Order: sequence, then C-alpha cells, then structure tokens
Amino acid sequence: MSNDVGASRTVSCPACGSKASVPASIIQVRCASCGNVFTPTTPVASSAVATNSAASSATNSNHIMLAAAVVLGGILLVSFVGAAMMLFTFQDSPEKSDPVESVVERELADTEPTVFPDPSEVVYREIRLPEATRQAIYKDYRAAARTTIEKPLPLPSGSPARVPLETMLQQTLDRELSRFAALHNVSVEDIGEVINEGDAKRWDPSPRSNATRNGIRLYPKSMSEGWTKSANVR
Repeated sequence: MSNDVGASRTVSCPACGSKASVPASIIQVRCASCGNVFTPTTPVASSAVATNSAASSATNSNHIMLAAAVVLGGILLVSFVGAAMMLFTFQDSPEKSDPVESVVERELADTEPTVFPDPSEVVYREIRLPEATRQAIYKDYRAAARTTIEKPLPLPSGSPARVPLETMLQQTLDRELSRFAALHNVSVEDIGEVINEGDAKRWDPSPRSNATRNGIRLYPKSMSEGWTKSANVR
C-alpha cells in the first residue's frame, strides 16, 4: 500500500457493488450508497508509482554507467603502467647479442648513402683559430654528438614516435653548435669546418655508433667496428 498523500484509487463495495474514488491511504471505507464498511483490496493506481519506478530505473542506469567507466579506467591505467614498465625495462636491459639486429646491421652495411661520409672523403677549410682550440671544439662536438644524434633509440626505425624524437635530438645538437660558435666568436659554418677537419684528421679515432636515422646509417660500417652497443635497438 502506498502512503503518498496525493495518490488515490477506485474501490467497489462488496455489498452493493457501488464504486467510489478514495485516497490511497484510507484503510476502511464506508459505502455512500448502502452504508457498508469494508476494507478495500483494489491495487493503487497512482502516477507517483510510475514516477518512482522511472527514477529507480534511471538510478540503476547511472550505477551501471559509473561501474563501466571505473572498469574502463582501470584497464587503461593498467595498460599504461604495463607499457611504461616494458619501455624502461627495454632501455635498462643488459647488453646481449641479438641475431636479428646482426642481420639488420649487415644489411645496412650495404646501404648507401650514409649521413656522414668516410673521413677520407671529407673536404674542409681550416679556420683562423689555434689548432689546440679547434681540437677542443671538436672534442666538445663529439661529446654532444654521442648523447644526441648518435644515441641508440628504444624505438623501431620508421615508427611514428621515432621521427619527432630524432628531430628533437638533431635540434639539441644544433643548439650546441650555435653555443660553440658564440663561445669562440665564429660562425656556425666555421664550426662545421672544424668538425670536417676533425673527421678528416681523425682527431677522435674511437668507433662510431651503429645508430641509424630515418633508416640510414649515420656512419660507414668501417667506422663502427669495435663499437660497444649500449642498447638493443638503434
């Protein structure tokens, strides 16, 4: 039985069959026709019941949507954490031989052109700075190159995420070259000539990395002999 104040229902007198509309909260009814007192048994017909039912359905739907959102958020969070852990594990994994990479390296050995030419093919102009200064500039350049353009990357070659990363590393090296030029009061082009001179004269004879950029080796394979890999991909 509903206790809503505004609800009503139609009842029938069991003695004479007369019908009347009475409040839903009434427990006993006196028939206006014959005076019989009886307890109505007719179900409540109220718009409030329908309203409550609709509200209950909406609440249940909201609960279902909220639960689905929580589950989906949990799945996305677990996926993100898993991907991040795989990336860091991949970057920090100890060096080990990789037969697949060896095959790729052998294929790249025959790929032409490389980004940088063989030192024997380099042509340079000697700028007006003491040789000791030029060698110091070249040493600083080599240190910057090893941590930027020559750095092995934990991303497959040609992948969409690798292209902006390669661009960022190149821009970082370019800023370093501009800083060298300002420090020694020469042009960036002059710094390039110092680099060419250092490459031609092998001021840094250490092996170059097997790094590739845009699928092309940075250096000829002969310049990378003896280089120790620091990551599983290049």
